[in-house]
Amino acid sequence: MNIKFIITQYYKRINFCKGFFYSISLFLILFLFYIGLSPLATINEISKLVNSDTIFIQNFDSIYSAPELKQLVSEKAFKEAKASLLSDDSIHLIVDLHDSIIGLSINGVVIHKTKFHDLNSDPLLNRLPNMYYVKLFSNPLSIEKQIATIVKEPIVVRHAPKDTVEAALNVYKPDTLVQNPAFLILKLNYHINLFISQDQNPAFNDKWVQFIFKSTYYARTVLRNARNFIFFKKPIYEPVIFIKVPANDLRSIYRALPENAKVMLFI
Repeated sequence: MNIKFIITQYYKRINFCKGFFYSISLFLILFLFYIGLSPLATINEISKLVNSDTIFIQNFDSIYSAPELKQLVSEKAFKEAKASLLSDDSIHLIVDLHDSIIGLSINGVVIHKTKFHDLNSDPLLNRLPNMYYVKLFSNPLSIEKQIATIVKEPIVVRHAPKDTVEAALNVYKPDTLVQNPAFLILKLNYHINLFISQDQNPAFNDKWVQFIFKSTYYARTVLRNARNFIFFKKPIYEPVIFIKVPANDLRSIYRALPENAKVMLFI
């Protein structure tokens, strides 16, 4: 009797494990399918945005829809975005993927620029129809959130010297501000993310900070999509542009950007 009971419990446990395994597998398959459809959902969202603007559609010259005019259309949209900020005396960001330049401008004048490399632009942005591209990028993009490992306003605390000797020593004391590894994410409207990282990671700490920063970003993305999947919400796909910039330039750019800064993007 005991043997029969043990065997029964054993098979029940096996059936439970199988059922649990099949349930998890089904969830993962459906979730991956859900994630795979997310770029399509983003394209549909952009399509609705464009089609709802009847004035824009009426003013858009259909000749610019030709694929061979992609470069011309992109350049025209970029210049229109810059022209819209000529009278704005705030500091804004310029990201030119064609010439590999990132810089700051004020009143349309570039006040700082540097070359970047290791560009990796999301295919969704590269394959946008010309009409969609003009709608999105002929106006500057807004920065909705800034996430960085960089100290925004570096402050060095110095105590008043006790005597003239200590005061003299402080004159020659170098700046002891520790420069953290430089990694930055700018979350723009239309769910576009600009991921900027320092171009070199010479120390283990740099590599570790980069790993944690990227892992946190991807973990948040997965958790958000998992939550949307569980609650039957539409998926959100965020096109990402990855670039690498010298660390000192990246710190300078980030610290100069105000909260309400705009981004002029040339893809």
